[in-house]
Amino acid sequence: MSMSHRLQVILNPKELSIIKKAAHLEKKSVSDWVRGIIREKLSRKKVESEIDPIQALSDLRLPASPIDQMLEEIEEGRF
Repeated sequence: MSMSHRLQVILNPKELSIIKKAAHLEKKSVSDWVRGIIREKLSRKKVESEIDPIQALSDLRLPASPIDQMLEEIEEGRF
């Protein structure tokens, strides 16, 4: 069985006002609205962490010279 925990977050009056308005627009309590935002952020982070960066770059299909040419240019730049 999981336990619930209370989290206290200190906000300035302007931040709290913005959050209250956002929650009101969605017809939610402030607590429910904040929990939803946190869950959304956590789920997005999980998806981002599962992305293979090499594959993501490859998927961009950026123009690139042949590898031999790139290696040669790198070596020339070292001198």
